[in-house]
Amino acid sequence: MRQWFYRGGHPNWMARLLNRCSAEVSDRRAPVLKAYLQRAPGARAHVPIDKDAPLAAFAQVAPQLPVFRVVHGYA
Repeated sequence: MRQWFYRGGHPNWMARLLNRCSAEVSDRRAPVLKAYLQRAPGARAHVPIDKDAPLAAFAQVAPQLPVFRVVHGYA
């Protein structure tokens, strides 16, 4: 698939669209990561940033870290 998305070394229209969507989700990851480190002291060893760092610093490392949202109340 990567060959199709990046034929000739440049992203096609679909790759550009997916990259744009991914970038938007990455901007929303930073506050979640920061809140997580504030609440879960055991997680601090796994995240390469201080829990009191500014939100911009979290935005820089956010694409490298998985973020999940757990929603309560749906069956």
